[in-house]
Amino acid sequence: MASTGAGGEGGRGGERRACRELWGGRGDAVEVRATNVTPGGRPGKARKPYGLAVGQFLAWCKARGLRLSNVFRLHVATYIRTHPGSVPTVKQYLAASRVLGDWLVVSQVIPANPAAAVRGGPKHVVTKGGTQVLTPAEARKLLEHIDTGTLVGLRDRAPFSVMLYRFARVSAVLGM
Repeated sequence: MASTGAGGEGGRGGERRACRELWGGRGDAVEVRATNVTPGGRPGKARKPYGLAVGQFLAWCKARGLRLSNVFRLHVATYIRTHPGSVPTVKQYLAASRVLGDWLVVSQVIPANPAAAVRGGPKHVVTKGGTQVLTPAEARKLLEHIDTGTLVGLRDRAPFSVMLYRFARVSAVLGM
């Protein structure tokens, strides 16, 4: 029996039937859960997306009449190349299929990982979202608005001054 389920919940009956067909009906007691296909098998932020990615890959294979023993590098590359998602989504789906392939190899279901040599497509570079930099006038205005007539004001002005004049990060200033 095999199941895919988002969040490792075990999946639904239809998914179990689809996966049994993909395994070739050999009666293998193999169960695919999201915990098996997350990096390192640990739960975390990747658990649900990886579970969904694996479920979609298995559905894609089933729609083309492919059994896991017959999935080759060409099939995984075609799936990745024709995936309608954005570049980061496609890369995540490729990573999920690689982890699935690794897990299937370790579980001795397939002899080699068909996704291991597949390239991830176009490079994704984020060009927006850089750290905002205060102008000198904005920095002066910020420091002027801190009341230095009290001990609390002096305490608050000190870390801001260090961060502004030394370009230090908050964590670096707090570690001083």
